[in-house]
Amino acid sequence: MFTKIARYSRRIIELGCKNLFLTLKYRLRKKLFRLRFYKKALRSEANHTNANQIEWQKDFKVEQLKNTNKILESAWQQQKNIFYQDIKISCPKIMQADEYNPDVKVPWEMSRFQHIFELSAAYKQTGDKKYAESFKYQVEDWINQNPYLLGVNWLCPMEVGIRAINWIHGFNCFKDDKIIPNEFWQKFTRSLYDHMHFLENNWEWSDRPNNHYLADLLGYFYLCEFLGDTRTKKNWVVKTMIEQFFQQIQPDGTSYEGSTNYHKLDTEIFLHFKQLCDATKTALPQEFCYRLTKMEQFLQDCSDEAGNLAQIGDNDSGKITTGVAPFVPVRLRYATLRANGGGKSVRGDTSIQFFGRSSRVFCKAKCIEGCGLQNHSVRAIYFSRRNRSHTNDIKTYPNFGLTIIKNNGLHITFRHATFNKRQPTGHFHQDQLAITLSLKGIPILIDPGTGAYTANSGLRNQLRSFESHNTFYPVQEHCFDELFQLEREGHCEDKTSLQGACKHKNQTAHRKLELIKQNNELKIEDWIENSDSGAWKWNLIFAPEIYLEKIDANSWKIKRKNNPLMLIQSTLDFEEQSWIYSIEYGKIQACKKLVAQKSSTASQNCTQTLLKFY
Repeated sequence: MFTKIARYSRRIIELGCKNLFLTLKYRLRKKLFRLRFYKKALRSEANHTNANQIEWQKDFKVEQLKNTNKILESAWQQQKNIFYQDIKISCPKIMQADEYNPDVKVPWEMSRFQHIFELSAAYKQTGDKKYAESFKYQVEDWINQNPYLLGVNWLCPMEVGIRAINWIHGFNCFKDDKIIPNEFWQKFTRSLYDHMHFLENNWEWSDRPNNHYLADLLGYFYLCEFLGDTRTKKNWVVKTMIEQFFQQIQPDGTSYEGSTNYHKLDTEIFLHFKQLCDATKTALPQEFCYRLTKMEQFLQDCSDEAGNLAQIGDNDSGKITTGVAPFVPVRLRYATLRANGGGKSVRGDTSIQFFGRSSRVFCKAKCIEGCGLQNHSVRAIYFSRRNRSHTNDIKTYPNFGLTIIKNNGLHITFRHATFNKRQPTGHFHQDQLAITLSLKGIPILIDPGTGAYTANSGLRNQLRSFESHNTFYPVQEHCFDELFQLEREGHCEDKTSLQGACKHKNQTAHRKLELIKQNNELKIEDWIENSDSGAWKWNLIFAPEIYLEKIDANSWKIKRKNNPLMLIQSTLDFEEQSWIYSIEYGKIQACKKLVAQKSSTASQNCTQTLLKFY
């Protein structure tokens, strides 16, 4: 009893008066929303048919799993049309590697309708009406099988916002095809009104908001423009979006969620937002534009010369649309994505535009008009050759806690993670003092990524733990209580661009990097301050295509396709182990890692590892 009172008291003090008021306001709004629409939503289910057979609310990957020992049951899959507030997404805290919990992200991703851009590209190129028919069939089937407020696809407001954006782009592409009748567009528009109504009553606000709230706001902004809603709503969403930008994007232009891939998602969100503001002649602060440029620069600095983005923190492969790239490396030379479909694209990305005017769509006797953006497009951002990183660039992002070295094809990241209590912890990893390394566009030392969230808690926790990062740490049990929270125990401090220190309770780990250019070498020096009698462990984790050859007790040759890449010489006795790697969400590959362990009270407290590049 007293423990709960103390916890609530601390939380109230932490929130402060303003955030406490907002928290109570949004919680009350959701409860009132339930009272008003629960029975109405259940009654509406009878008006929907399930004649078509697209499984919008299932994890279809379950049927493809052959080597899984046990597939767990999930209530959200078994009961399709239940009120969204009654759906609970759960995952056992302890799971074996061969167990699988149906992943809610599978139906969510499919229901985002990001594949509309593939239909749009094919339609623009061929003019074949089967693509317009497919668009109509899929959207209509989704509406029929996902009654308003019922089922898992109404659970997450972020998914609602992203789906609205992609539907609006689909409208823009197919609105003039006569094969789609007005009755469909009326049904389509009514559903978009439902999307807007849902967002207005289910904002994912918190005192430490994240990318979910940004996606809510962006989807709402699209809907305001598409449905021609009141100026008051538009002004509010623009004002709120700018406030969130300065809260979530730090002064050095990085996302405060501690992840390069979520930073990429945030960059895409704000590029969409800026394009909408430019097209509607909505003024933005100069500092917004300046910091947005920094966001793009951070993506460039985190990418090697082949365009591989260094994975730092979580990676759920999230995006808003298929046709927009927030950063494209120079060597790929993306052209601007043009609204008329004439621009060329790379890697299957498709040309897009916002939405034009239509006088054919009516809902409640109101003509739905777009905002006249037919001459505007979201473009891929690329950097000219004169803006590329110089030969010996060392960039430090102090707010994010990352130093990046680029030197003649060498790309190194060094993590000296910072954290404050105003940041959400859900997408951080235990990666303090970790490095990644790429040579001439070939990833060598990698961050293994995320793999899964609720599909397997064991995999989730394994890939965000110290043992999955190129760092060193005290050997002890690292317990994870929540899938989307991380206790920030180890905190880096007293750092320079190439040296960092990380506290582990009463001990402090130090790491220093030195790039010896004349010898084409990287020296890693580690030492432990105030060490006790416990053991410490070191990891070096390699990309899947890398092969390891042991020369002697302290030397390893690193190869790719029988081509030597580098030589590792260390005072540590490394041993080879099997590990796993996830280049994108849901994709797992086998890889190798080197592991060493020694007592922190050993006679030689300082260790050295030398990487010699061929």
